[in-house]
Amino acid sequence: MTPSTLLDADARALATRQGVVLLACGIFCFTAMDAVAKMLVHLYPTAEVIWARFAGHFLCVVLYLGSRFKASLVTALPWWHVIRSATQIGATAFFFLSLNYIGLAEATALAAISPLLITLGASLFLGEPLGRARIIGVGLAMVGALIVIRPGLGVFTMAALLPLACAVFYAANMLLTRLVGRRE
Repeated sequence: MTPSTLLDADARALATRQGVVLLACGIFCFTAMDAVAKMLVHLYPTAEVIWARFAGHFLCVVLYLGSRFKASLVTALPWWHVIRSATQIGATAFFFLSLNYIGLAEATALAAISPLLITLGASLFLGEPLGRARIIGVGLAMVGALIVIRPGLGVFTMAALLPLACAVFYAANMLLTRLVGRRE
């Protein structure tokens, strides 16, 4: 190996470690946010908790982007971004509303069908190939979702539809993000 190849390998290894740490931090932050939301929806109106989430995120983005904030708002597809934002608000609203009626673990498990919906949606709406491995994965995910939902056992309630709606809105958001990303 040449010195430059070793440097490239070191840089890739460092980037991989940083990526893993950032992913773990992100998962922790979203988990903590959901746990805090579970507590807050019992103390405050759910709409206020949803507003606080997005106001907090907006503040973080403004602080992170600083002087680049205004330039980041320029887009050739403003209405697509409005629709994307609406799907994100919808996903959050349905999830936070569900926390009024069912436990955090149940809501999270039900909302976890979103990767299944994203995979199917990418194939149906974006024309992405759905190979054998993905079909098997989708099938296993569906079995897992049915185990959690337990239809027909008297456990399923109307409140369980809220995190399922969250999953639909989240999947729509991810598909729109991919669609917009292809054009911008």
